[in-house]
Amino acid sequence: MKMKELTTLKEVVMNHRGTFLCTQRASNETIKKTVAFHHTFTEGLSEQELQSILGQYAVVPKLADFYRTFSSLTLYHDEKSDDAVCYIAKPKQWDELDEGFREWVDMIELDIDEDDEDSLPEWVENCITIGEEPYSGNYFVMPTDGDKSGFIYHFDHDGAEFTELGSNIEDFVFTMLKLKASLLQSFFSFMTFTEKNSEIQWWVSRIEDNQGNVVER
Repeated sequence: MKMKELTTLKEVVMNHRGTFLCTQRASNETIKKTVAFHHTFTEGLSEQELQSILGQYAVVPKLADFYRTFSSLTLYHDEKSDDAVCYIAKPKQWDELDEGFREWVDMIELDIDEDDEDSLPEWVENCITIGEEPYSGNYFVMPTDGDKSGFIYHFDHDGAEFTELGSNIEDFVFTMLKLKASLLQSFFSFMTFTEKNSEIQWWVSRIEDNQGNVVER
């Protein structure tokens, strides 16, 4: 990956914003509010940090270049509730996320027969848990060897499903920034926009961004 491509991605992330039109849950959708979103990130790692932290994973396609640009990235972030669609974690947080992912994997393996066609992907034993769908128990994982090395998959614990979302981490982020109906159905359902000192929860019913895109539930 050329650094020019990452510079372009960073500019897209910084300039993309919009609003969620929400309806209050259990209100028969009569009470509405608008929530602003943007994407937040922390600046990329130094070469020294990359070498010491990424280690053996530095050879995974495009991973090091991404972390030179961002050390973490939060997509569709509402700062008041801290809700977000996707958090791509700092490398030092991978192990903690992996513990949560492996708990689901262990439970799934207990229910799988040897001849079960729905067995886990072969690469599951060699993947990084690179991020999460906050407050959902779902994760974003990246195989680190084989033909799928560097690909990004969404793991949905409800149904134990793995969905391919990009052939590399840059491709994944661009996919997530495209407003599509499938994105609304898959990822925004866990967002409740519950603010501090409040128990009110909200559904996302419509999304608009500053590129003129509109998606409705």
